[in-house]
Amino acid sequence: VYSGLQTGVIDGQMNPVPIISFANFAEVQAYMTLTNHLFSPYTMMINRAFFEGLSDSERATIRTAAENCVTASRGLSRIIEASDRGLAGLMDSIEVTALTADQRAAMSAAAQPAFEAHVAENMDARAGELLGMFKASVAEANASTYLD
Repeated sequence: VYSGLQTGVIDGQMNPVPIISFANFAEVQAYMTLTNHLFSPYTMMINRAFFEGLSDSERATIRTAAENCVTASRGLSRIIEASDRGLAGLMDSIEVTALTADQRAAMSAAAQPAFEAHVAENMDARAGELLGMFKASVAEANASTYLD
């Protein structure tokens, strides 16, 4: 991505603030727009046979550990974003624009139907079902005050 931006082969990229900072993208890009458009789910994967072979207490411990890892990871990202290696440091090198809530809503209104049409036209029925499940989970997460 760095060399692509540097040579003009690509003219944009989408990454969280810490990645933009640590990858030194500010050296090869002039602008950054904060959109808050991406939902980043964390997925725990474990062998089903192994997990089902654990006691209820052991499964609860693994679930709690996974939830704590999500909280810690998001917390670390927020700390980095607030540090000189985050947004504050990047603002010295590139022009940063933060979309307003109305601008984000307009972006969503334009992009969501196109994305859903793409899924419906180019993927099988299961993809549509998974998208519906994902949207329901996102709505549930957004209604939660878990990290507030």
